[in-house]
Amino acid sequence: MCFLQHRIADKRVLGLIARWLRVGVLENGQRIPAKQGTPQGEMIVVRYADDSVLGFERLGEALVFQDVLAARLTQFNLTLHPEKTRLLRFGWYAAEDLRNYGLGKPETFDFSDSRISVVDPRAARSS
Repeated sequence: MCFLQHRIADKRVLGLIARWLRVGVLENGQRIPAKQGTPQGEMIVVRYADDSVLGFERLGEALVFQDVLAARLTQFNLTLHPEKTRLLRFGWYAAEDLRNYGLGKPETFDFSDSRISVVDPRAARSS
């Protein structure tokens, strides 16, 4: 920890690292507390919140934003994940519009352990 204190000034971050180092390991379903140091081969992983859902009233605005975001990400050698990035019709009139165009039901999507789907507001009010 002394080495880290020379590099990290934020006491909250140092506190988190100290707790991570004391966690120990899980072997055969049993937690074994760390006595000193870190277990061999262990590392601390920091995950960034990189998932988001954005809503736009107009398709054109969504397309422009997607292009601008993709260009911005390339400045940092990052890309939008092609399988996770999509545009879908969503909102008050999604079900009606899709039905009128013969495109079936609105899509659902999973986000942060939740399934998100379009609900017809008329049906929701009557229940």
